Amino acid sequence: MKRGVAGAALLMLGAITLSACGGSNSSVAGAGFVYADSTTALVKAIDRKPAPAVPAMLINGLRTPTLRGKVVLLNVWASWCGPCRHEATALQRINDSLGPKGVVVLGVNTRDQSAAATAFARRLGITYGSVADQDGSAFLGGFAGTVPKIFTPTSIVLDKQGRIAGWALGEASYSKLRGLVDPLLAESGK
Repeated sequence: MKRGVAGAALLMLGAITLSACGGSNSSVAGAGFVYADSTTALVKAIDRKPAPAVPAMLINGLRTPTLRGKVVLLNVWASWCGPCRHEATALQRINDSLGPKGVVVLGVNTRDQSAAATAFARRLGITYGSVADQDGSAFLGGFAGTVPKIFTPTSIVLDKQGRIAGWALGEASYSKLRGLVDPLLAESGK
């Protein structure tokens, strides 16, 4: 009897695991692909919503680069965030290798001191720009209802039309970030 219950439990676990890897997840509206852990998703082009307007000024006082017609990788970070240190290396690699191909990496610094954010970027050799959204209401609040949850770190990708095309919740590896960016680079459109 115990073997029958254990076997049924294993069979059920297997079915759940296979369905999680099946390419969609009903808990994420419009998701075209969701990783098995439900933390990373790409949204089908037809289901994408416009992103909120990106602030015009970077934290260093320079103007935000032109984003229209580019794939944009936004990364929510803070100087006090341990996983953000690891992720910064992957983001810099994306910036260096895909910037010339039309990808803009843009940090969104939140709940941080301006001096600490600047020192963090300098210490890690970050060359991509960042905007500030100290309490999440100026910019990040515009993603509510589309991105399941935003915390530090979170990465959000925008397609060439400025629509929310996907996200990675929590620390994302270089390969996971490329998995979000590469399909968008391949899409046509300005």
